[in-house]
Amino acid sequence: MKKMSNSWFEPDATGKVNVDLKEVIRYAQAHYGRHTDWYLRHRDGGIKCLVVLLTAELAIAGVCIDGKLDKGLATMALIFASVLSVALTCLSVLSCSQAYRAALEHALLVSKAAWAMGWCTVVQVPTGISDTSKCPAPNDETLYVSRYIEDARNASDTKDFTTKHMRKWKNTYFAAKWTLILLGAAGCLVAVGSVWAIWM
Repeated sequence: MKKMSNSWFEPDATGKVNVDLKEVIRYAQAHYGRHTDWYLRHRDGGIKCLVVLLTAELAIAGVCIDGKLDKGLATMALIFASVLSVALTCLSVLSCSQAYRAALEHALLVSKAAWAMGWCTVVQVPTGISDTSKCPAPNDETLYVSRYIEDARNASDTKDFTTKHMRKWKNTYFAAKWTLILLGAAGCLVAVGSVWAIWM
């Protein structure tokens, strides 16, 4: 196989590997889990903060309409809350984006190492050890999950891989991003509507 220009791999007829690929997989798996955990924390934290802020806006408006809070003070608080809502939304989406991208990068690293270890080819199984008639998913062409390797092969580099995945709507990042955006927009609309209701 001819080496691609600026590629991360180089064919070697001697069969020697200059990197401990098992260690690479352990590293990638550990960091994938870590970044996924951070992504979930950023998502859940952002949603909770925006819901609390939205509840606070409604409470401020209700107290002010009941005459228990000065209109000017309530208006300032609602304006501040709307600005804070925008800031929290942007920060949460950015944090989720960075953590999700990092998780994808390490998922790709697992696929690279699996390919280099020969997991994406046919595996020879000793008949004396395993009953080949009871092979799980025998129609799969390779040991490694084909969808993972095909996704990786369809990308030219890591940046291309992560960008394509983050643009797909069938993933948790897409749902999290738009949940945060909608909550942030709701916070702004409630603040504006509350100010209008207070002064009407």
